[in-house]
Amino acid sequence: MAAKNTAHSDPQSHEPGADSPADRLSHIIDHTAHLLPAQGPISVFIHHNTLHAFEHMPFSEAVEHGGELFGCEPYMTEDRYRDALVRGRIRFEDLRAVLASDLGSRASEPFPPYGTRLDLRLALLQYPLQEVRSEAELQWFVEETDALRRVRPEASAAARSKLIGETRRWAMRDLRGNNTDQRPAWLVRVLEEHGSDGVDMLPEEVWEACALESLWHSCLEGVRNVPQTALAPPVPIRHRDLLLTVVGVDIDIAVNELLTRFCAAFLDQGVAHWQLPNREEGFFRTFGTLYRQSSVVPNRWLRGLDTELSRLLDGNVSPLESACASLTALGVPEAEWNAYIASTLLSLRGWGGMIHQTEERRDRLPTPRKREACTSSSRCGCSWSASPLRTRRATVSTIRDRSRNCVRTCDRGSSRGYRRVRRCARSQSSNSLRCSAGPRTNWPRG
Repeated sequence: MAAKNTAHSDPQSHEPGADSPADRLSHIIDHTAHLLPAQGPISVFIHHNTLHAFEHMPFSEAVEHGGELFGCEPYMTEDRYRDALVRGRIRFEDLRAVLASDLGSRASEPFPPYGTRLDLRLALLQYPLQEVRSEAELQWFVEETDALRRVRPEASAAARSKLIGETRRWAMRDLRGNNTDQRPAWLVRVLEEHGSDGVDMLPEEVWEACALESLWHSCLEGVRNVPQTALAPPVPIRHRDLLLTVVGVDIDIAVNELLTRFCAAFLDQGVAHWQLPNREEGFFRTFGTLYRQSSVVPNRWLRGLDTELSRLLDGNVSPLESACASLTALGVPEAEWNAYIASTLLSLRGWGGMIHQTEERRDRLPTPRKREACTSSSRCGCSWSASPLRTRRATVSTIRDRSRNCVRTCDRGSSRGYRRVRRCARSQSSNSLRCSAGPRTNWPRG
């Protein structure tokens, strides 16, 4: 499936001077709608290519761009790749070859005392560094774990023995004498605890901790003069992002909870017991008609919504005009509309995609059936919508209540008629409920 060109073109480049703000906003919405999921109803669903909007890019670039845009990880975590390396699913020779190709001529550059740059990259992939986000977290990790007491279990026994032996010989040869100025703090502490004569008899576990602490202080000394750098935090696109960063409140939770319930009612295909009123007027006016009634506003943060919706509906304000006014009130310049609209749509991308598919592919929606009355409608006038979905999901209690109302009006009914009604409702081919004639006194109770 080829991606449409509108998904890749610049939405701001189409004669902006000749169009109104509403027309330009409409074009941006059409442009960003290609980022929404494109699956149809389950009856016609086959598959969904998450990267369908990036098919003009190389695969690796499309995956990374999609991960950044959708806020997800484009690949598995490094830990899972390391597990695959340990289990042999990834061969070490292949990993070395890929790294050598990636580094190019820099692979053989010396990187003392670790060997070459290629060796360092391989070691970092095999034995990752502990990630900490603050100095306090680092201090806790050093003091509360055995990071400075035990060599990591994935290190080979030969490397562990060499580290401990070299540290012990270095301490015994160079630092046990009178060179007190060159003694590190950890060696001074060991000598004070065990005495200089008892150092030879220290167990291997003590020398292991001394070796690790020596490495730790060497690393600290090596980076002492390195300027601290930190990745710049992402620039907030929506007001929700800024509030989440500053005060830790995610306003999407409250807004999406309301929109999710309304979208489910708006897109109902005959499953719900009650149909959303005025749905034929469209999403914007249906929402406005429903929530302009102050009695249906459940939360305090929605206060004033009924007044604003009444103003929009009574003034015949179109959805695009309302959206343009909202963007202006929020201080979003037109140059940032594309990113702002895309981020807003993707915050509830599943429901947005279904609504977009409803607009684009009306042929995929089930055809609503006409209201059908019972055979005694000339007497009782009872009628109700009996679409196949609703009929299949109707419960016996619902059928009983509806049929009783019909019988009370018709003055005719029978247990055989009740059984016929229930069989009709259970049948997948049933499209209506029919009342049968018979004495009302024979209607079963319970």
